Amino acid sequence: MEDSIKKYQIGSTSAIIQWIEQKLFEFIRKYVVIGTQNMTKRNALCIGINKYLNAPSANLKFARADAESMAKVLSDVNRGGFSCRLLLDEQATKSEILTAFNQLLLDPELGKEDFAFVYYSGHGGIDNSGNLYLTATNTSFQKSDSASIDLTSCVHMRELEISLDNSRAGTIVIILDTCFSGASGKAFSRINCQNKDNILLIGASRSDEVAHEMSHLGHSLFTSYFLEGLALKPAKGEWITLQQLLSFVNEKMREYESQELEVSTHYIDPDVLIAKNPISKLESAEFTGDVQGIFSLLKAKMNTLPNIPNFFIAEQSLGIATVKTGVLCLNNKKTEILPSHVDQFLTLVEQSRGRKELDRGMLVTETIIDPSLGITNSTISHK
Repeated sequence: MEDSIKKYQIGSTSAIIQWIEQKLFEFIRKYVVIGTQNMTKRNALCIGINKYLNAPSANLKFARADAESMAKVLSDVNRGGFSCRLLLDEQATKSEILTAFNQLLLDPELGKEDFAFVYYSGHGGIDNSGNLYLTATNTSFQKSDSASIDLTSCVHMRELEISLDNSRAGTIVIILDTCFSGASGKAFSRINCQNKDNILLIGASRSDEVAHEMSHLGHSLFTSYFLEGLALKPAKGEWITLQQLLSFVNEKMREYESQELEVSTHYIDPDVLIAKNPISKLESAEFTGDVQGIFSLLKAKMNTLPNIPNFFIAEQSLGIATVKTGVLCLNNKKTEILPSHVDQFLTLVEQSRGRKELDRGMLVTETIIDPSLGITNSTISHK
C-alpha cells in the first residue's frame, strides 16, 4: 500500500550519495540553528588577532577565524541576539581595544538586567606579579620575536579592571582564549562585585598553561569545542546556557592533558543564556528512528550522540573502505528550514570531520528544502 511507503528528503551541498540500490549520496554539508534572547540589552565585543605588526614571527593562524565565528553566532538575531562589535588584526590596536572595552562596559544606559560579553583570541602572557596581559596588533616587542614584550604596549588586566569595577551591567562574561588566561581570575581580589549578579572570567587555559591552535579544525582547541557546543540540546527552554557550554567544553578538553579551563566566577544565576537553539523544534525521535531504520537496512553501524539526539554517525563498508556519515534529521513538516540551520549543520559536520570522527555529512528532512538555500533535493523511500 502507498501508505506503507515513507519518503524523506535528503539535502546535500556537494552531490547526493545514493544509499539505496548502490547509489550513495555524495555530500558534505551541514547545519543546526538557534534563537533570540531574554534580557533588555545584550552587547558583545569580539577580538581576534592573527597579525602582529612588530613581530611577524608571533603571528597566529586562527585567532581571527575564532573571533569571526563567535561574532557570527552572537550577532545572529535568531541565535545569540547580541549587538556585536568585531575588532580584527590591524583594527585591534591597544587604543581601540581599550576604547571598545570601556564603551561596552561603561555604557551609562546599562542596567542590572543587561548582559555584556567579551571574547578575545590572541596572545596572552603574565607579568612578574602573575597578572595577565593581552597583546594588541601593535604591541611592541623588544626583540624581533615574541620572547620579550613591552608591557606598556599590551592590554593589561589591571587596565580592564577599571571598567569591570564600574560597569552597571548585571551580567558580564569575559572569555579569553589565550595562553595563561586562567590568571585573569586574580582580578576578583581587586574588583567590586557587590552590584552585579554575574561576573565570569573564563580562561581557555590555566595560569601556567599555553593555549593551542588546531590546524585540522581551523580554530583554537577551546573555541572549536565552544562552537560545537552550540548544537547541544538546550538546557533551558530553547536556550543553551553558559554553564551547559562550559561543562561540555571542559569534558571535551580533558582529552588534551596539556590544556584545561580555568573559570573564576561570582554569580547569582548560573544559567546565563548564551544562544538559542530553535533546531530543537525540528527534533523528532520518531523521524530520526525512521531514518536510522533505512541505514539499518543498508547494514550500517550507528553511533548516536546523547547531547544531540537527532544526529548520528552511520558507518558503512564500501568495498575495502569504511565510510562514516554524520546524519542530521530535521522534521521540517511544520517549521521552515532557515539558512542559519544550514550554517550550523555545516559547522557541526566540519568540526567532526576535523577530528576525524566522520567523512561527510547528510541532512535528512521530512519535506523538500527551499532550493534558494543551496541544498540539492532528492528522495529516498523504504517500505
